[in-house]
Amino acid sequence: MNTQTKMGFPEPKLSPVERLRRRLSFRNDLKFYNRKCDQTGQPMISMYAPDNGFIVYEQEVWWGDTWDATNYARDYDFNRPFFEQIDELNRAVPHPNLVTTNTENAKYTNYNTSNKNCYMCAAGNYLEDSYYCYNAQNSKDCCDCYFVWDCENCYECVHCTNCYSCQFALHSQNCSNSKFIEECRNCKDCFLCFGLEHKQYCILNNQYTKEEYELEMKKYENIEETYKLWREESAKHKKKENHNVNTENCTGEYIINSKNCSNCYIMSKGCEDCKYVFNGFPRLKDSSDTCYSGEDTELLYECIASGANGGNLAFCNLCFNSPYSLAYCHYVINSKNCFGSVGLRNKEYCILNKQYSKEEYLEILPRIITHMKSTGEWGEFFDQKYSPFGYNETVASDILPLSKEEALAKGYKWRDQEDASTQEARELPEGVITCSESGKPFRIVEQEKRFYKRNNLPEPTKCFDVRHKVRLGLRQPMPKWE
Repeated sequence: MNTQTKMGFPEPKLSPVERLRRRLSFRNDLKFYNRKCDQTGQPMISMYAPDNGFIVYEQEVWWGDTWDATNYARDYDFNRPFFEQIDELNRAVPHPNLVTTNTENAKYTNYNTSNKNCYMCAAGNYLEDSYYCYNAQNSKDCCDCYFVWDCENCYECVHCTNCYSCQFALHSQNCSNSKFIEECRNCKDCFLCFGLEHKQYCILNNQYTKEEYELEMKKYENIEETYKLWREESAKHKKKENHNVNTENCTGEYIINSKNCSNCYIMSKGCEDCKYVFNGFPRLKDSSDTCYSGEDTELLYECIASGANGGNLAFCNLCFNSPYSLAYCHYVINSKNCFGSVGLRNKEYCILNKQYSKEEYLEILPRIITHMKSTGEWGEFFDQKYSPFGYNETVASDILPLSKEEALAKGYKWRDQEDASTQEARELPEGVITCSESGKPFRIVEQEKRFYKRNNLPEPTKCFDVRHKVRLGLRQPMPKWE
């Protein structure tokens, strides 16, 4: 039985891809703005632009005890659509400026845990001394990497695991001291190689002695020309059908140690019985139409960034720390049996942040569901017009890119305002570089310069946005979910 059917929801109105697009439009990982905390007035970096109409607190203030989300409680109005009411509540209740915990010296980072000395990193945990990385986990001294796990001193690596001192590596594991490699395993001192295993001193898949290798390497000193050659040679080599590892009855891409996962993309170990999941976290079970969610959680439907030892969640955004039986909630933490609420912590039996008794809650909730069915809202995720972000600010623009015209035609918003890092580059002109492709100004921070010097790398001439887009293009494409 489908998760959606099991949880009692009707057939969705949108296709799987359009449902994913809509959810992802509620997540901004890498666009940052300068604004002031709406409680203290202190300046801060925030993923919410200062003019987007939402109340935002600095994280320590948001997690503190100087405010209470139940003070924003309101009665349910059966004469108005539900989405209008939850949007008004969502705009009234404070949001945290970022989603990070236990970070130290980590400027321009978001959706991170336990990161130290990092800059412009997102969706990664346990990182140290790393810069411009997305979804890097348990790694150190990495720069310009995308989906790397357990790596150290790596540069421009995409979907790599347990690599050391590698540059321009793609879909490779357990490799070291190698450059411009793809689908290699347990290799070291390899260059421009494809599909090799347990090899050393190879160039273009040809074996050399150590002395020959070192001499031959001198022919490839121009990185741009070598990168172009790498991609040209890549087109000549047969690729794997997918990069799934140790799976049973699974379809999709980047699925690891999981079973019965259909049409999924990026699934961590231990996931079971899932469908249409994008980036499922470890041990996510019996879930559908969910992204960036999981971690010992089951029965999730149409959720984003939710879970962590919870279950029975539907249409939730950023609900975590043992959440149970929540629906249509934003930022509800360690709570259960709540509906249409925002910013609650350690609560139960709340609707629109109003506290009810168990008996009252169970009496009014069926009436609300009946009302939502009559308005056509029941069983659908929040409409995209209620997202705090423009489409181009969100993960949706990375995974399912649209032009401004296409996004607006689909009912999404768009934001042309410069982010904080670009503004900083304009205000501190010393050392500023103009991107050779986009024309956007950007700065190279000191710790980043040290990384390039230590690894004998030239400083980049293209801004992060352009470099990030190139890395996105190296991934395997999303499976067809229509």
